[in-house]
Amino acid sequence: MSWNKWIKPLTGIEGDFYCIMANGLAMMAAHYLLPQPAGKGWVGINDQYKRMQQLIRAFKKYKKTIDLE
Repeated sequence: MSWNKWIKPLTGIEGDFYCIMANGLAMMAAHYLLPQPAGKGWVGINDQYKRMQQLIRAFKKYKKTIDLE
C-alpha cells in the first residue's frame, strides 16, 4: 500500500515484485541472524541423533588413547 501511495506515482513502477523480494529478504535475515531458543527448530533431537553423538565422542576419546601410546 505504501509503495502504491508514494513510490508508484513518482516512478510508474508496480511494486508487487519488489515488495515480495523485500519480504523474502526480511524473513531470511530474521531466520539466520536472530538467535533461536535452544532445542527448538524444525526437527527435535531424537534418540538416533543422541546415539550418534555418543559414538562420535567415544571414537574421539578412543583415538586420543591410541595417539598417546
